[in-house]
Amino acid sequence: MADLGLMGMTVPVEFGGAGADDSMLAVIDRSRRCLTAFQVHNSLVCGGLRRSTARRKERWLRPLAKGRMLGCFA
Repeated sequence: MADLGLMGMTVPVEFGGAGADDSMLAVIDRSRRCLTAFQVHNSLVCGGLRRSTARRKERWLRPLAKGRMLGCFA
């Protein structure tokens, strides 16, 4: 998914993402595989960081958007 640019599809372009407003088409396409991990990564982790400080965005959001890191929660 990282190679397809899907891991940062909702992340602003200036932080390495695609800048998309909605990830539903990709969710539907990927719904048979890895849906939970994909949604947590894009919605909960990247979504929360989009509303964070510029420093946190640079530190965490950029590698998450490129698929070099995988966001998770517990």
